[in-house]
Amino acid sequence: MMDTEIYSDEHLLAELHSLKESINRIADFILEMKRDYSVLDEKIELNST
Repeated sequence: MMDTEIYSDEHLLAELHSLKESINRIADFILEMKRDYSVLDEKIELNST
């Protein structure tokens, strides 16, 4: 039989907040990479003309 853990509402809210912060950091990183790729793509286009 598996042990089950019971979390308080406060603990669950803290976990959700932590997950939200992590997702926001990941989204910011993806946007930064997208901008970097866009700049790199423009430089490649300029060099190939």
